[in-house]
Amino acid sequence: MIGDKEAVRFELTELADSLAQMNDEESSAIRYGVDKVVGKSAKEASKESHDGSRVWRSSPDGAELNIYADMSPDDEYEAVSKALVRS
Repeated sequence: MIGDKEAVRFELTELADSLAQMNDEESSAIRYGVDKVVGKSAKEASKESHDGSRVWRSSPDGAELNIYADMSPDDEYEAVSKALVRS
């Protein structure tokens, strides 16, 4: 909200029915992201994403972000990261 006005509002339309269906992993990643920002201002959400996202901190500017990486527990993320470096 900006004052008593909504800053941005999103909604699904009938066009959503014509889009490819997402798999469970994709849906979970989006739900995770939405849950992280719900109820926060854009400034708060931006700061949290910069400060709290391991993938945001580790990716070069302009790089595609792996939206699944932040959903993983730290130990699992570290194991996968090490395996990728070795390969």
